[in-house]
Order: sequence, then C-alpha cells, then structure tokens
Amino acid sequence: LGDRCREVSVLRTATEAALALGAVRQALSFSLDALTTCRKLQDRFSEAKVLCLVAKARGACNESASSAAAQEALAIYEDLDLKSLQLEALEALAAACKGKQTPLEASSCVESLAAKFQAAGMTKEQSECSYILAKLLHDLQDWDAALAAAQVALANSPQEAGQAKVLSLLSTIYLDRKDFQEALESSQRASAFLGPPLDDEGREIVLTCMNNQALAMAQLGSFGEAQQFLEEKLQKFRAEKNKRGEGQALFILAQLLQAKGSQEDALHRLALAALALVESRDRRGEALAWQLSAKIHLEKNDLTKALPAAEMSSQAFRKVGDRRGRAQIAAVLAETQFSLCGLEKVNDGNLQEARRAAQESVSLFHDLNERSVEMGYSLHCLANINLALHDWDAALQAAQEALELFRSLQLPLLETTALLLESGAYLGAQDFERSQQRAMEAKEIYNSAGVLKGVDSLDQWLQNVDRYRSGEQTLKTFHGFSMRRKYNAPVSQSDERQNFRAPRRLSAMNDIELWMADDSKAGRSVIIAYQGLEHRAAGGPPPAGKAKVSAELHGFQFPDAKDTEYDVRWVHRRKSKSHSKGRRLQKAEEERLVAK
Repeated sequence: LGDRCREVSVLRTATEAALALGAVRQALSFSLDALTTCRKLQDRFSEAKVLCLVAKARGACNESASSAAAQEALAIYEDLDLKSLQLEALEALAAACKGKQTPLEASSCVESLAAKFQAAGMTKEQSECSYILAKLLHDLQDWDAALAAAQVALANSPQEAGQAKVLSLLSTIYLDRKDFQEALESSQRASAFLGPPLDDEGREIVLTCMNNQALAMAQLGSFGEAQQFLEEKLQKFRAEKNKRGEGQALFILAQLLQAKGSQEDALHRLALAALALVESRDRRGEALAWQLSAKIHLEKNDLTKALPAAEMSSQAFRKVGDRRGRAQIAAVLAETQFSLCGLEKVNDGNLQEARRAAQESVSLFHDLNERSVEMGYSLHCLANINLALHDWDAALQAAQEALELFRSLQLPLLETTALLLESGAYLGAQDFERSQQRAMEAKEIYNSAGVLKGVDSLDQWLQNVDRYRSGEQTLKTFHGFSMRRKYNAPVSQSDERQNFRAPRRLSAMNDIELWMADDSKAGRSVIIAYQGLEHRAAGGPPPAGKAKVSAELHGFQFPDAKDTEYDVRWVHRRKSKSHSKGRRLQKAEEERLVAK
C-alpha cells in the first residue's frame, strides 16, 4: 500500500514537471497512470487531485474529454464536502476550456460555485471564482467579458492581498483594452496594497504592476516619466540583489527605448536583461529578451545578428515549455533564414531550414488550437518559402489555409495576400488561368474597398502572369515574394505627448503594411505594421507607392478601421551574384553576443 501511495506521489510530481516543461503528452501519460493507481487504492481525495492534472494535460493536448475530468473532480470534492478545494478543480476546468478556446463550461461552473460560496458566506472563495473566470476570458482575448468578471471579483474580495491580485489583473485587462488611465490607476492601487514580506505571488504582482504602470505612463504622457520610474525600480532591485526584478525592469526599459527609435540603447538593455534573467533562472523572461533583440536586429536589417538572437530565444522557450512562444519565434527564425538566402541561388541558402522553422510554427499553432493573425503570418511564411523552393503544391496548401483563416476572422484586406500567394503557386504549376483568377479576386477586394493603389499593384502582377504565360519570362526566375516585417515604428512626436504601442502588443504581423488608427481614445494613434510583399524576379519596373484607404473600408468589417494605409510592392530585381547564406550559430559567437 505504501509503495502504491508513493507511486501516485511520484507520478503527480512527474506530471506537474512535464506540464511545466511543455511535454504535454508525457504529462498526460503520467497522470493517467496515477489515476489508474488511485482508483485501485480507492483513494477519492487523491483521485480528485489527479483528475485535475488529467484535465490540465488533456486541455494542453486539445483533447475533447479534458473538461469531463475536471467536472468529475468537482463532484468528488463536493461529495467529500471540501468546498474550498473545488477552486482547484475549477482552475483545471478553466485550463481545459482554454485548450478548447471556449469559456462556456467554465462560465456555467463559476456561476454555480459562486452561488454556493455566497450562500455559505465564503466571500473569499466567491471572489476567487470570478478571478479564475476573468483570467480565462483574458487569455481568450475577450476583454469586455474579462473586465466584467474581474470587477465582480474585486467587489467580493475581502482581503487586501486578494484585492491586489485582482487589481493587477484588472490593470492588464485595461492595458489590453487601451484604457491607459484606468490601467495606471489599477496598477498603482495594487502596488499600494503590497508590502514586505512578499511571498512568490506577491513578487509576481509587483512585477506585473511595474510593467503595466510603465507602459500606461508611456501611453498617457512622456517617455521621460516612465523611464525615470523604471530607473528608480532598477536601482531598488539592484540594491536588494533581486536579479529577476532587475532583468524585468531592464526588459521593459528596452521596450520603451525601442519605441523611441533608440535601437542601440534598447539592445544594450536587453543584453543586460538577458544576463540578469539567466542568473535568476527566469527562462521565460530570458526568451522574451532574446526575442525582442531578434526583432530589433530585423528592424535594422542586421540579419546575421537576428539569427543567433532568435535561436537563443527558441532554446529558452523550449526549456520553459512555452509552446506559443516557440511558435512565435519559429516564425521569426523562418523569416530570418529566408532573408539570409538572398534573391539568387536560393537553393544554396538555408531555405530548407527556413521551411522547417515555418512548419514548426504552424504545427505549434495547430497544437494550441489557435486561429490568429499570427498563425496566418506563419502560414504566409511557409507558403512563400515553398514558392522559393518551387514546391508549388505545398505552397498552394499553405496559402489556401491562410485564406480560410483570414476569411473566418473576417479580415478581407489580409485575404488579398493569401490570394496572391495562391496566384504564385498556380503560376509555378503553370495553371495560368487559376493564377489570374486568384489575382482578380484580390483585385476585386481592393476595388470594392476603393483602394486604387492596391488595384494598380494587382494590375502589375497580372502583367507578370501574362509574361510568364507567353514565355517572355521563365519560371526559373520566380522565387515567390520577399518578406519583411516591421515590428514597431519609431515615435516621431515630441517627448511630452508621445504615443506608444507596447511591442508585446505588436504581435499580429502579416505581409501587408497597415497603419490602423485606434479610435478608443481621441487623438491617440496606434501603429500595427505589416511589411509589403515584393515579387522576387529579374528585371522590371519600380515598386508601387502608398495610398490611403477610403472610408468605404467600413463596409468591409475591418476591425476598428478608420484611416488605413497599405503597401503592397512587386519588385523585379536585377540578377546579382551577391547573397547571404543562413547558418547555425557557433558557440564562440554565442559567447561574444552575450558578452556585448
């Protein structure tokens, strides 16, 4: 009996460790073994504990039966009259619902449990129910519902520590909603409730509030005030020898400097942040620091430095088990490797490595059951790389999936890029009729929206299709489209009223450059940049310019479309022997990069 109890304990520990590392299939296997042993022992309390782990593992694996395990755990805790432990099962149910991308079961369960806790006079547990729901809704990016749930949690929270936790979540939700004044006030209120000594949860709240407060100040006023706030926090953390706090402060400071256009200063802060975060064993923080470093190097078009930074970020995300982070950085790796191949002699570059990274990104997004613009960008990368490799069928498949995704998201302007990639795939397969048809579909979208420059760029592409059809140009010269992303734009306003978009929110990247106005606050504009496509072939006219999209865009159901600027370019380059090869980071280079 003792051996079997120890077996359950070991398997539970192994499950938790596997979940933390992102080894979700292994975690599920461990948890199911533990569940079998618990049932043989007829230990219902341990069975409920293990069922919660099963629910989390199945949710991470996107299995349909994930919520059933959590519901079973809830029923066991209720039979054992362990009301407070039902929150543990509720958290597992939320994790399962997050994996299925739907909050319905969790919402229903929260209402039922909250009513029971209220009847029993358990206000703390009642507040915790709403807090768990608010976190789930925030993770699913349902900002309005998350805000409502968090406000209910705050109203029912009886303790200052509990209020600080809810207020920190509220500040994050407000920041995502672009309610910057409310985000600032909530983070300040949460910080006021916190005092030494702090437990692990308290330290996490401190860092969350620091992040939200600095970004909100930058949005509302001058960068100077936000920078001064962070410098003061940095000195405090260094005095306390708090390496994690030091690393996080440096990372946020780097974001502000990047937004100001001070790229070298931002990179210097990121190098210091990475060292501090490594020392504190904050692998996820380290991964984010290297990720931002890679993006800044891409902005500078310094591809040879972007590649090692992206690879180090990928390694750190892998160690911490962050599959979404791995998906994001894999797309950056694909883009960087693709760009390093150059325009000519594409088969001599690292296109195979670029394709592997793009496939990994798409696969991870599929595993996460995430259908987002970011996944669409990864699909565009994959389609474009396959075009460069002349793998027309694979390119067509990725482009069609991207098109289906953007249609489901009701983003017709992004559909045009997927249609153009389809057109390129059909062109490579010498199906000129379908190639022309897909290009015409994209042209119709621009026509309907009144985007005349978009129409002009499509006309140029259609002329190219005719040249390929007539044999004037050979398919050997067609290598798809060059891809470049702008992760953030330097702020040009005076320091007193600078509008700032946190780089962590600039994650929805694609192949079309959009400048979308933010109408949530009068006079404040937000930049989301999608860099243009360029036709990769020899000879030809110069690229098309930029234009403003007319007010007719509103009829196209663009999200918050006010004044949208686009840039789609077909650039026909002359043949050149110059090209760069993508390559793996060498150990000596890693050491030199960290030492900088």
